[in-house]
Amino acid sequence: MKETAPVWRRIRVSGIVQGIGFRPTVYRLACKYGLIGEVRNTARGVELILGGTNDALSGFLIELPLAIPPPGRIERLTDEPADPMPDCQTFRIAASLGNETIEVVIPPDQATCAKCLAEIFDPADRRYGYALTTCAVCGPRYSIIENLPYDRERTTLRVFPLCPDCHAEYEDPEDRRFHAETIACSRCGPVLELLSPAGPVACADPLRAAVDVLRVGQIVAVKGIGGYHLACDAANETAIGELRRRKHRPHKPFAILVSSLEFAKQLCFVSEIEAALLKSPEAPIVLLKRRSPTLPEALAPDNDRLGIMLPYTPIQHLLARHFDALVMTSGNVSDEPIRYTEEGIRDLLGPIADFALVHRRGIVNPADDSVVIVHHRQPVMIRRARGYVPTPLPLDLGTLPVLAVGADLKNACAFAYRNRVYFSPHIGDLEYPAAFRRHVEEIRRFERWFGEKPRLVACDLHPGYFSTQNAYRLAAQCGARVVEVQHHHAHIAACLAEHGLNDEVIGVAFDGTGYGTDGAVWGGELMAASRARFRRMGHLAYHSLPGGDRAIHEPWQMLASYLIEVFGLKEARAVFRKYVGTTWDVDAVARLLDSPVRPPKTSSMGRLFDAVGVLLGFAPVISFEAQNAMAVESLAQGDLLPPYELQFGPVVEPGPDDDRAAFEIGLWGVFEGLLRDLEGGQPREVAANRFHATVVEMVVRGCRRIRSQTGLSRVALSGGCFMNSVLVEGAAAQLEADGFEVLLKRHVPPNDGGVALGQIAAAGARTVTDMGSA
Repeated sequence: MKETAPVWRRIRVSGIVQGIGFRPTVYRLACKYGLIGEVRNTARGVELILGGTNDALSGFLIELPLAIPPPGRIERLTDEPADPMPDCQTFRIAASLGNETIEVVIPPDQATCAKCLAEIFDPADRRYGYALTTCAVCGPRYSIIENLPYDRERTTLRVFPLCPDCHAEYEDPEDRRFHAETIACSRCGPVLELLSPAGPVACADPLRAAVDVLRVGQIVAVKGIGGYHLACDAANETAIGELRRRKHRPHKPFAILVSSLEFAKQLCFVSEIEAALLKSPEAPIVLLKRRSPTLPEALAPDNDRLGIMLPYTPIQHLLARHFDALVMTSGNVSDEPIRYTEEGIRDLLGPIADFALVHRRGIVNPADDSVVIVHHRQPVMIRRARGYVPTPLPLDLGTLPVLAVGADLKNACAFAYRNRVYFSPHIGDLEYPAAFRRHVEEIRRFERWFGEKPRLVACDLHPGYFSTQNAYRLAAQCGARVVEVQHHHAHIAACLAEHGLNDEVIGVAFDGTGYGTDGAVWGGELMAASRARFRRMGHLAYHSLPGGDRAIHEPWQMLASYLIEVFGLKEARAVFRKYVGTTWDVDAVARLLDSPVRPPKTSSMGRLFDAVGVLLGFAPVISFEAQNAMAVESLAQGDLLPPYELQFGPVVEPGPDDDRAAFEIGLWGVFEGLLRDLEGGQPREVAANRFHATVVEMVVRGCRRIRSQTGLSRVALSGGCFMNSVLVEGAAAQLEADGFEVLLKRHVPPNDGGVALGQIAAAGARTVTDMGSA
């Protein structure tokens, strides 16, 4: 009987399909179904030429989405007839094509898999103790990719040719390292080295030597996937204090690497969702409620949560065999970007670290650890970086390329391209020159990867922001149009974009600082907002911001301002004498409030939290943003108590182009209630709880008012204050009980790290609206 000629199909697949073992999976699946042809990486994803029977082809296509290894994801698959390959008798992995417009989703870095981990700790395995072990489904990806498509010669591992054993694994279809581009071993790959400020340390086992110095309380810089960490023994209070002194980080919590999930459960309460996050391939830092005081309070002062992560690299796993817990904080000076280069280690070694555990696998795309918290039964991103970047989110902007430069604090930028938004990792605060340089580098990286210049550059409304000024420079260079987006509108637009919504919703944006359309410093905002437009419907009452930005770092001044403007100078003096101390010059603040050049006005919820923190006995001068807010949150435990009295100001009907608020929320009752509780001898915990209940009441009553005016029943909660678990859980529960649908961000941070998505969404929607009305 004459053999039937094969049917030939061309399959193009895009999504997360490179760097995750997709081609080897395709190879094995094609062999299973008796198909011939080839598979190759391209700049647009992966292309398959398949020959076989119709039944075999159908079975292959049904099983393919189910067989893709994590974190792979097929976002688009096209199937069309292909020309026959007449000389083809088998299936093969072919050379990549790279001369097309890039559309592929760049794979994120992944935690060490269980099989690699077993090899590292198996004395009989040739990779026993090898600290850079990887395979087709784990290890560095984004951090080492120099260009696409993803092949070894376009990564920083190209300088390490494979030894015969590794090459055999790479070519063996039955091996799990078949076409794994990051593989290496101690014979052919990078190896560990221990450095001191004087140079390389001669030792037979650099990792064991690092363990020894950590045990005696010294600080070691450890090269990770996306940059350096600074490590010390988390049980050694002296070492923790010295790291704080050298890093200029007196109070901000340190991340903690624990040896196992079981030890994490000894330290903290860990839900099933939180455990799954800790063990996931993304391996973020997870903010967990403390269970016991096993470790020093100095790890996270005045905070009822610890930032916990499990080992996610072979180096970390090897170190964790010797310690229950290690501090594993970003290798930087506070608030600057993570160091990741040989030049960067010089900034750390000596001034901060006593030793450095390094290797020569280069990092070209740095990324901090991601940080996640569980709110309202779902994970919420606090810092989007390693493991999640650069995985894009879908956004329906068509082919319009849009760059968003983000905010100046917690900066992250983003690029919209072909209905996806790609994010930079967390960068930091742009007031630091190193952070601004990284900001510029990340924007250049977008242009290099995608080969496209933006047609729109979206930025904040604040003319003094470094990011805004850079947006105008970039737009002039590439002939793009600048679209300014008000800060709090961007917060709400980001929430809408993440949920795939265009319709108007009630937006509640509570944070520290955002430039308002009236020139004031906003931050306690209630609005009716779509992606394109917003109407300010309500806000916290304006109060003076004495000294401008200085009041942010010295919240005692903000407390003095509230008390003077609410009760008068005499009462403010008395409150300070009783609850804050006589060190602080309340009269100087009064003179500033009454001077010919008046300080700016603010409606900031963040400043209110800061001031309440001072009143409840926390720091009059803070060393990091939200320090007092986190402390007040940590006091407010248990079910919410009755709120303090609230004053909603008179309704002012806004005109069509008028941003005046429909209502203003006065703060007299808040401070009167706090002082009454404190003077009555109530514990600080009660006052903190009732203050949170009052903020929840502001949200719920404000949303009811807007619903009565507009008929809207969806509420988007965003802004840095909604990283507060007590506030989120209380507001979401009460809003849902009142018939509202609550929208929270999950995939981008509620803080300023998520603003770039909102800038893109607002700029794109506004452009489409403007084009439609032209």
